[in-house]
Amino acid sequence: MKHMRIISVTLIIAMLLSMAGLAEAPAEMEQYVAEAADTELIEYAVPASEYLLSAGAPSVTLTGSKASAAMDVEESLQIAVNAGETGVFTSKNPKLASVDGDGLVTALAKGTAKIEFKPDGGKKRTLTIKISDPYEPTGVKFDQGKAATVDVGDDLQLDAVLAPETARTVLTWKSNKPKAAD
Repeated sequence: MKHMRIISVTLIIAMLLSMAGLAEAPAEMEQYVAEAADTELIEYAVPASEYLLSAGAPSVTLTGSKASAAMDVEESLQIAVNAGETGVFTSKNPKLASVDGDGLVTALAKGTAKIEFKPDGGKKRTLTIKISDPYEPTGVKFDQGKAATVDVGDDLQLDAVLAPETARTVLTWKSNKPKAAD
């Protein structure tokens, strides 16, 4: 027989934040996970107007005509404007950064992006964002060292190691002497 359990909204939110890595797991969570096989889920709807959960995106306030910020590729940044103010957000560099209607900016590529906010009936304001790429390679080394010897007709497998360890890229191999090696 399945047991029915009602879990508090606070505990559910704490569990979700814990699974997202944004908060420490509540002690009660282990008990609920252990009993999950014998528990039916009872859904409880909470009106969104009563609870606003913002998980993680740092924010910058854009109240003057210009502001600046810095972020990394794949990060998000929430633009805050004056309370009660409405308007339109626009990315002037959509290949570098996107922005949604609520002012949530997502960094897409390295460079300098400009996000404009045009308030209803007001002057536009601009946020300049310097976007860095923590995944960009800063160096490459070969497991074989600086030089390797190979006999004519033999193959040599080169293994490249990128720095930093978080670097992501596709390597293109070329010989500076194509007649000698291909």
